[in-house]
Amino acid sequence: MSSSPLAAGIQQLRGRLACHDRPAQSDEQLLNAFQNQHDDGAFAVLVRRHGPMVLRVCRRVLGQEQDAEDAFQATFLVLARNVASLRNPAILASFLHGTAYRTALKARQSAARRRKHEGRAATRSSNDPAEQLSWREVQTLLDEEIARLPEIFRSVFILSCMENLSRSEIAQRLRLKERTVQKRLAEARQRLRKRLSHRGVELAAILAEFQLKLDPNGTVTAVAGRRVDAADAKEHRFPPENEALVAWRIRNMLMGTASKAVVSSAACGADILALESAGGLGLERRVVLPFDRARFRSTSVTDRGPEWGARFDQILGQLDSKDIIELNLEGDENAAYAAANVRIIEEARKLASDTDRFPLAAIVWNGFTRGKGDLTDAFRQLAAERKMGVISIPTL
Repeated sequence: MSSSPLAAGIQQLRGRLACHDRPAQSDEQLLNAFQNQHDDGAFAVLVRRHGPMVLRVCRRVLGQEQDAEDAFQATFLVLARNVASLRNPAILASFLHGTAYRTALKARQSAARRRKHEGRAATRSSNDPAEQLSWREVQTLLDEEIARLPEIFRSVFILSCMENLSRSEIAQRLRLKERTVQKRLAEARQRLRKRLSHRGVELAAILAEFQLKLDPNGTVTAVAGRRVDAADAKEHRFPPENEALVAWRIRNMLMGTASKAVVSSAACGADILALESAGGLGLERRVVLPFDRARFRSTSVTDRGPEWGARFDQILGQLDSKDIIELNLEGDENAAYAAANVRIIEEARKLASDTDRFPLAAIVWNGFTRGKGDLTDAFRQLAAERKMGVISIPTL
């Protein structure tokens, strides 16, 4: 495709992305200028406006940078050749997302056929969670489900979550009332959440890089969640046999959200898994304990087995004393744990502010609150109130 004159033209237009944008002009006006006045500058503005979203879709589907670049070019070639046939230029972002996804998917399928023909087909073991789905493949599921949404929901979702436009900007772009945009966006999220949950994927997790508007500095992640179930647990919240799967989900979340630091307590289960994953990735770690470490170790770690105690000791042994905060609280234990959760959020937000990073809260749980007194759910609500991004990681 790169040898065609039109493809060469796309490359030249990409070289002009430093041109002045035309924020006052709508997509429809720019498309008309390109079609009727042969205004290449108008097309360059469209590439600049929607190119980042298109390239991210291609990268998620294909992985390889050169393949993604080829699919990126092909997407805008389709646009250039079909400007006159666009039924509604106002929903250009939706058109480009769908075109990019289908183009990249065809390229991936062609590459798979080539590998099969050459006898290089990759094999996977279904026993190891880390080999089931990469973070990129999980994100690709979102693109697949977005493509299945009805247009009225797809267009507002893409503009909001993938191009980071405000509701007022979306309303202006699509010529809708803001209340209509709000309703359609809520419906789009609900439909995606339901479809993705049936495939074992949390919408919140794979929306992180879009919703949180992550910058190159990355995130600071506050973690809280369920402890592993006791052997005689009547209700399953975090079955021990799911430990490897949850650890994999946490690791991929940290990688996918460009986390640079993790702040959490160190109870058996979600906390220790997050701290171990962070250590393996070379991230900064900070631990908040409601009591002195000896008391915490006996009440929140080793009651699920001595092996958790060894992992607790190893993690704290790797940290500097300044990164271990022992609150030494007295009185009601639930109140002490609640106070520790508040401190975790405060530490994460302060660290994010000091390093110019985005504060993120990861909730590792079964997705159901136990009602009043559920510390994990209270942590989730507090993080949202403090304007942190919130991601749920399932334990079931």
